Order: sequence, then C-alpha cells, then structure tokens
Amino acid sequence: MDLPEYLNLLRVPFGQRYIHLVLFRGEQSLLVDSGMSYSFEPHLLTGLAGLGLSPTQLDWLVNLHAHGDHIGGNALLLEASGGRLRIACHREDAPYIREPVRVVRELYGMPEDHPRFQSSVDSCGAPAPVHLELVDGVVFNLGQGVSVEALAAPGHSPGNIALYDRASKTLVQGESIQGLPQQLDDGRLTAPFGLTPHTYRKTLERLLTLPIDTLVSSHEEPMGGDQARALIRGCIQGVDAFLSAVQRAAQEGATDPEALYLAVSQRYRLYSPRQLAELC
Repeated sequence: MDLPEYLNLLRVPFGQRYIHLVLFRGEQSLLVDSGMSYSFEPHLLTGLAGLGLSPTQLDWLVNLHAHGDHIGGNALLLEASGGRLRIACHREDAPYIREPVRVVRELYGMPEDHPRFQSSVDSCGAPAPVHLELVDGVVFNLGQGVSVEALAAPGHSPGNIALYDRASKTLVQGESIQGLPQQLDDGRLTAPFGLTPHTYRKTLERLLTLPIDTLVSSHEEPMGGDQARALIRGCIQGVDAFLSAVQRAAQEGATDPEALYLAVSQRYRLYSPRQLAELC
C-alpha cells in the first residue's frame, strides 16, 4: 500500500511478533514508539540509518502507550540523540515511562516473584523523562505541511493514544483497535478488549467517525479505509457480544467478581479477573 511520502515504517521484530515504528518527516522528524530495549541496536538504529537518519536528527519520540514493545528503547534513543530528543506521551501513561517497573507490576499485573518479572522489566528499558504530557487534540506541526494530531484512545491502557494525519487521512494506532476475537482450540474465544471494555468501545466509536484512507498499525500491515472501517465495526460487535455474555452470567447468578470470572471464562479466555473489574 502506498503511504504518504513523508511517512516511513520501520519493521522491528520482537519474539515471534513485530512492531511498526512510524517516522514522520517534515522540517522536523517525529518517531512513533521505540520498540523493546533489546531491539534498539540491531533494528532501530539500523532502520534509521537505512533511511539516512541518525538519532541526533530526531526531534520527537511519541509513545502510543506505555507497554514494553512501545517504550523499551526510549532511554537508549534519548542518549543516542545527545539529549536533544523530546519524548511525549499521554499524561495518564507518563508515570510508567518515568518508572518502567510499574508497567510490569501495575499494567501487566505481574507479581515480582514471577519467573519472567525481571526480564519483562528489562525489556521495558531504563527510566526516561517525558518532556510533553499529551492530552486529546495536541497537534505536532512538523513543517512542510506535515502535522499529526494526538487522539486520546483509552482502552488498551489508560493513556493509549492514536495519531491522525488529517492531510492524508492516515490513522496511526497501536492497540487503539485491538482486533477481533479469535476462536481457540478449546472452542473459547480470545478477549481483546483490555481492562475497560466500555471505555474501549467508546474509543472504537470515535475512530469510526474519522475519515480514514489509510490505517497504519503497530502490529498489522497497513490497510485501506474500507477495510479499516470494517475492522472497527467488527471490533465493536466483538465487544458487544462480550458484554452480553457478562450480562447473561450475572443474570444467571454470577454476582461476585470471582464467580463472574469463572462463568465468563467458560466462553472467553480471560487472563485475570482484572479484565472484568470495570463491569463488576
């Protein structure tokens, strides 16, 4: 798919997955996300060099949300820039970037005695400053007609954002659109609705009102507007089906959080009762 000439994608692998780091270039350069800490030298630096850019030429780093695959290279990139880089994220997620151990402890809900706790903290990178705490509607004017607007898109995390380029009608999102439920081998469905399904549904409704010609996602290939709108509508239907399942379980007597979790888990694979906290 053709992207605007001022927009480049860096495909950075981590494990069996990948993340697209998005680069906007006008008179100033803005990079979206920094990947895992261990991806910095072999992939992020190499990718920037392939585009003829060094970290000292970057002006902004914007994090879509504070999970390790999005923020892990923040401190390393700031150091490589000679300190000139400015880091921005939504104000709700800023504390986690300043103290990444909280990502694992609070956002992932992982106890400190978990065997992967320290490796998960390490992948989130070292603490980094946040120079600009974003709210909905902040616009980055990069010059040469290039500008991107931060859109509050909570659901995947409290401070999740998307970026919107109105000139080309391009929406850049991490997990503002979390995908369709998938059927598992045991017959259950995945539950890609975050910890706040009602909040997530409102985000989807808002994104559906945007004129979108191109959707650029962190973990999926770019797609056109019609496909993007179909995906968003499908996600809304998926949330509605999940909320209906929760409501039925409550009507059948699962009134306390643990009973509700066990009942809904018959239909959906849930990782934690925390996924139902907003609904209890």
